[in-house]
Amino acid sequence: MTTKLSAVDLRPAKEPLDGVEYNFGDITDEVAMRELFMQLKPNVVIHTASPHLTLNIPEVMYKVNVEGTKTMVKIAQETGVKAFVYTSSASVIHDTKSDLINADESYPYVMGEKQPEYYTTTKV
Repeated sequence: MTTKLSAVDLRPAKEPLDGVEYNFGDITDEVAMRELFMQLKPNVVIHTASPHLTLNIPEVMYKVNVEGTKTMVKIAQETGVKAFVYTSSASVIHDTKSDLINADESYPYVMGEKQPEYYTTTKV
């Protein structure tokens, strides 16, 4: 079995790494992502895509972080991906005031009026 590493992004990598196959695409484009998954046939997907938290355009944050993630999960399920890893953000359990010490998955999400960043709301 041959193992390869493929990356998908909207733009070329600033510092491409040897041995990585780079692909370009928008994770909110279901048709394009399905075609790419059919071509690449990934066993594992590590989803780290997100607009930068300082972008501050709620529509873009929601489209990428919520709708794009749903698209990626759906296509991964449809195309036989064996493992899907979603990276969120420590900010989903952080109130931006206190320190996070030994935080883990059991911490509650900080949402609603207690969450000052819309970016974080979309990462939950």
